[in-house]
Amino acid sequence: MIIADRSEPDELKKIANKVEDLGFDYWIVGKCRHYVIERKTLEDMLASIRGKAGQGKIRQRYFEQLDRIKNVELALREQGIEAYAITILEGNVFMRYKARFAKMTPAQWMGIQAKIAEKGVGLIRTWSINETKLVLQILDRRAGKEVDDVPALAIEKRLRDVNDEAVHMLMAITGVGVKKARLLLQRFGSVKDIINADEREIAKVVGEKLARHIKDVVEYKFTGRGLV
Repeated sequence: MIIADRSEPDELKKIANKVEDLGFDYWIVGKCRHYVIERKTLEDMLASIRGKAGQGKIRQRYFEQLDRIKNVELALREQGIEAYAITILEGNVFMRYKARFAKMTPAQWMGIQAKIAEKGVGLIRTWSINETKLVLQILDRRAGKEVDDVPALAIEKRLRDVNDEAVHMLMAITGVGVKKARLLLQRFGSVKDIINADEREIAKVVGEKLARHIKDVVEYKFTGRGLV
């Protein structure tokens, strides 16, 4: 059984048996074993570990996400379940050396892989979203038959990726899915900037009707009526 987080791409959610608010990307559950998965495109991974261009700062968010899935693995093992934490890195790293992430050297890339190994997390490299889909399906087969009951997990919100939190905030608005939320964030940079943006600018990204609804939501004066 593949359980996908709501923030994952629609193309990958289509192969999932369930879509939930996991706090990590995929949970593959079977009678033989479980896989707890954090998926990152190469661009997302680099954005997670680097500060703004020119600052040379290293952010720890990606590695905190690895700690999160490792903690889930350990929690499952405490319940007597065979479990493995895995990170999937999707994209062509060598092309990225020559593109806008040229500051990442091969030595840094090897260092990142070493740190992943030191955390006890498995690494699977895929070249495209189609390969990622194949990996998830293979892991699902390896997990074994579906279980009747899925163990309860308590995921600490403080360990969630701030990118995912921003996407989820926008997805609370009717008509905004993962794709549109990410397009808005890519265009405006932050939830705050989306809220402050002119309706016409938002319409260029999501269309006039949805742009109007987004502005209606963010400008709504809450009355408290209807609360129990």
